[in-house]
Amino acid sequence: MKPSNRGEPAPPPLVQDKPPLAQDKPPLAQDRLPTRAGEPDVLARLIERADPAAGSQSAGVAAKTASRKFLVQIGAYSNVQSARSVLDRAVQVGLRPYQETVKTAQGDWIRVRVGPFASRQDAERAQQDLKRAGVTAAIIAL
Repeated sequence: MKPSNRGEPAPPPLVQDKPPLAQDKPPLAQDRLPTRAGEPDVLARLIERADPAAGSQSAGVAAKTASRKFLVQIGAYSNVQSARSVLDRAVQVGLRPYQETVKTAQGDWIRVRVGPFASRQDAERAQQDLKRAGVTAAIIAL
């Protein structure tokens, strides 16, 4: 707008050139508040408030893994010959497999397993030995 001749000041322009506010910039590393050593960050504290069990979960996982035992399940078979064949292959690898018969609505199934092992690493070694012999197996945590 043009200033009027009556001596009135012109209205301010619609767009003003202002420097950006400090809020518009991401905080620099030196602007952040330092955290105390050993104190969980804000996100960890929020998670713990929402789920108190989550905070102690990481320490509990290590303790549970240390006390767990592991099995290697070679398979579950409805046919006795198939179960016996896989059991014999596990013996040839140097493992000591055993079998369990489980009654289900679909009939009897024979589980062929090796273990228990004191650590997951031992169970994984047995699983790798079986894999080299052409036998697929799964690790089960007890």
